[in-house]
Formats: sequence, C-alpha cells, structure tokens
Amino acid sequence: MITLYRADAPGLSVIEGLTSWTSSREHALDYASGRFLVFGGPCLYRAEVDAGSVLDARGSLRQTLDEMGLDLDDYPNESPQDLCRALANIFRAHGHLWIAFRERPEPEFDEWLYLGDWPVAVLPNESA
Repeated sequence: MITLYRADAPGLSVIEGLTSWTSSREHALDYASGRFLVFGGPCLYRAEVDAGSVLDARGSLRQTLDEMGLDLDDYPNESPQDLCRALANIFRAHGHLWIAFRERPEPEFDEWLYLGDWPVAVLPNESA
C-alpha cells in the first residue's frame, strides 16, 4: 500500500475523482498552509492506495504513453496534469485507478492523479 496526501476543505469523508495527490506529507502541508491561494485547504487527508492500481510514469510520462501506443501529437500543448485528465478513460480501461508522474525532476514534485470517476474514501484528517 502507498499512502498519499491531499490538502482540502475540512469535513470531507470522500474526495471526488480526477484530483491531485502527493506521496509527500510535507508537500501536502504546503498546500494546507494557504501558500497556494486557490489550491488545497486547511485539512490534510490521507488515502491508502494499492500499488497495483497505479500507472507509474515518474520516469518519463512521454515514454510511458508512447509504450501504451498513445500519440501525443494529438495533445501538443497539454500540461502533464491536463494530459493525464484527458486520457483518464484510457488509463482506466487499462486497469489503472491512479497515475504517478513527475512534473519536475525533483521527487518532491511527484504528482498522483486519481483517475476514478467516483469518490475516493479518505482516512481521518488532521488540521494542518
């Protein structure tokens, strides 16, 4: 199991699909601090994820998608987040509920996108 974190509004027991998470508690706390005004929220949530449900594209998102036979020329200006959201149905069809990718070379910038179109249950939250 992999523990993922997300800062969001207080009082949630589930979080909707196509949301971004991180494996770094410290990185999630940055979002809970209010540092990123339109993202996050004051509470930190955790989700336990089965590693077998993750498409790991942290080495190279482009290479992973090429190996899946996806033509990225159809998405020339998409950010990694938007690209993964646009391809969520394809990833789910391949049996993945999550995709992990790296927007920058540093591991603390790993992003985990929940691909489900149903809410993910979260574990008890804590104030950040």
